[in-house]
Amino acid sequence: MNTGNATGSALNRVATAMLNHVRHDGPIDAPLCYLTMEDGSSDRDMGEDYPLDDPLKLEKCFIKSGHWEPKTVDDLAVDIGQNRNGLTMKLSKMSCSILFGDISRHTEYSRSCLYLHNEHNIKFYPVGKNNANSWSIAATKAFGMCLCQYRRACLEWRNAAFFRSNVGLSDDKFLVMVNHESWMPVVKELVNGVRVVDHGKYGRQSTKLLRLNDRLVGCVIPLLAYISDQAISDLGQFIRKERPDIVRIAMQAPLPKCS
Repeated sequence: MNTGNATGSALNRVATAMLNHVRHDGPIDAPLCYLTMEDGSSDRDMGEDYPLDDPLKLEKCFIKSGHWEPKTVDDLAVDIGQNRNGLTMKLSKMSCSILFGDISRHTEYSRSCLYLHNEHNIKFYPVGKNNANSWSIAATKAFGMCLCQYRRACLEWRNAAFFRSNVGLSDDKFLVMVNHESWMPVVKELVNGVRVVDHGKYGRQSTKLLRLNDRLVGCVIPLLAYISDQAISDLGQFIRKERPDIVRIAMQAPLPKCS
């Protein structure tokens, strides 16, 4: 995996800006770091979210900061609002399982706590899409690459973007990695010496642990849409026992209506 800038004659200016753009939500120093795939809460076509027919405006979309950090509960109401989709609810359940040992609080947690203090969510892919396979003819023309080429380019160049953007990806926080294949090369470069060990299987879904020496620094879970509430509860209880320090750090933050 490349550690330099995503530049070169093979990439147009829009593609270069896009591959160097990092989307991440929540405070960088949060104790829980979710490594997810991409923004995908909207049912809208890509052309409604990105000016695909205007290269200058499209380039500006990716030059600007990709960091969203809410400061108040009101910010959550405005920015998350009705976009409390399956991913958001699964993240809330995982946080509640780790922090409280109880996922039943997840609805209220998503409304008044998620991303305020305890969660930092970094997206592997820079382009938000309504599903993983969305990629129009207009997108191919705008970025100079088809969907398969886009995915390959991200696998080659994204770790450089994470290095430069200083998103705080380290073993100081607990990493919850979604999709092992995309994120593992990045994590191995940023957290030197980390290793993956099997943990358990819940139905057909397997989970793995990330350890640095003997210390538990994270876990690897299947796509959140396919992990059951029981698996989230069991994994959260295990993490609470092995990393009570993460729970203590999180509990120092004010948790309106959730504590």
